[in-house]
Amino acid sequence: MLRRTSLAVAAIAVVGLVTGLAQATLVSQSTFNGSFESPALDSDTGQSINGGTSNDTIIPKWNVVCATYAYAGMNNPGDSLYAGAAYPNDIPGGYAEGQQSSYLHWGGGTWSSSISYLETTYDVCTIASGTDYTLTLAVGTPLNIGGNTANTKVTQASISILAGGTAVATITLNPADLPGQGAWTDVSVSLMRDVIAANGYAGQGLKIKLWAKVNAASRRRIDFDNLRLDVVPEPAALSVLGIGALGVLLRKRRRQ
Repeated sequence: MLRRTSLAVAAIAVVGLVTGLAQATLVSQSTFNGSFESPALDSDTGQSINGGTSNDTIIPKWNVVCATYAYAGMNNPGDSLYAGAAYPNDIPGGYAEGQQSSYLHWGGGTWSSSISYLETTYDVCTIASGTDYTLTLAVGTPLNIGGNTANTKVTQASISILAGGTAVATITLNPADLPGQGAWTDVSVSLMRDVIAANGYAGQGLKIKLWAKVNAASRRRIDFDNLRLDVVPEPAALSVLGIGALGVLLRKRRRQ
């Protein structure tokens, strides 16, 4: 009876191990400054670039490309943008994280059809075969950024996973997809193992790109924060490991 109990306990342990391994692994946000907390800023003013320029140091591990008559960067949002957000409080809403976020914003002048975007400077990781990648991030619409109605702050935005510098998985956000003023919502995009296999993406570097159109007429702005990259390995391979481990236990029992 003791042997059977020991085998049952061991089997449960193996199943638990396989289940644990099959769960998503979260890539550390520090790898790509996904929380936008670096460098720490002392005030609500933050730091930005504007006027059709680019900068790959203003937000560490990101290249910031700014459209003409627009500006982009990161700051500590104040209460005028998100109620209760004034430094040193956390950004409210249940989705954003920490005291700082990044943004793309119209700056002034005439309407521009060009775009602003943030793109990771370095590869976040190397794409592996038999693996799913899901990028989730908080998207915010600040208070008092022009207009009188919610969900009208951005002409269009997109979040992309890049392989070798080319967008291979993208979600496009229209105004109706965005939260109301002063709110945040989580948005996700995935690069699945079958797409990786079909297109030979394995071995290429994975980057992240956050993109938005600007329109001077409506003083539009979009905020990004709390980027999370989940990596899920091939379940079939893990199942083989689990079955093999159980087989070893069964053989051991027969010998006793």
